[in-house]
Amino acid sequence: MVQKLREKSNKEFQAILEARGVIAGLNSLEDVVAAAEEQRRKKKHRHGECEDPTPPHLLPPGDILDAHLSPHLASHQSLLNARLQTTQAQNALLADHIRQQRREMEDLLGLLDKAVEDVRGANAVLGGVADELAAEARTVDADLRGLHDVDG
Repeated sequence: MVQKLREKSNKEFQAILEARGVIAGLNSLEDVVAAAEEQRRKKKHRHGECEDPTPPHLLPPGDILDAHLSPHLASHQSLLNARLQTTQAQNALLADHIRQQRREMEDLLGLLDKAVEDVRGANAVLGGVADELAAEARTVDADLRGLHDVDG
């Protein structure tokens, strides 16, 4: 029964091939492909590209691997480039912020230096009368304590 089904299928397949002219169509397709290939070669020769492409089975493994991985790696490279640009922009902003803070610190140190110089100047001026002022301050303090003890 399997043999009979196989024979019937083969006859029907042959009938379809003949009815539709598949063999003639395939032959004409081969002619069209050959003509297109010849035109492509002629076009290459006119443009100075005389070298025929190397068949894939003769290419080195690295070239085949690169051909398969290049599209995948290109998308990752563009993603990494975008991340790099973002990071560089953020780093530039942080560097500007640090420069601004350093300028502020220098300004504050300058003000502090001026204040220290003012204190030193005042200390130099008051150096001769400092003992006198201290004694007077102690006297006033004692008087105030005495008043506070009397009120309390």
